[in-house]
Amino acid sequence: MVGILRYLTNRTRPNLTYSVGALGRFAQNPSSQYLEAAKRVIRYYKATSRIGIIYSKTGQTSAVTGYLDSDYAGDRDTRKSTSSIVFILAGGTVS
Repeated sequence: MVGILRYLTNRTRPNLTYSVGALGRFAQNPSSQYLEAAKRVIRYYKATSRIGIIYSKTGQTSAVTGYLDSDYAGDRDTRKSTSSIVFILAGGTVS
């Protein structure tokens, strides 16, 4: 199940990357909580499958804008840090 979700995040749904990555930590020894969380991600994907990113030529500059967010040792289990980055071009997310 996590493999399919990873494929979707890499190809079509980068907004699910964090959730699927968190699920991947527990794939070795899944519990019922893990299965419920995976089902929740699948339900979210299904409910939002018609929502997409729109790129616009009018009114937008061709400059790339980037944003970064991070925390220090925010994972309570491993004390690892988490960071995210997003780049926007023509009003739509590129990466």
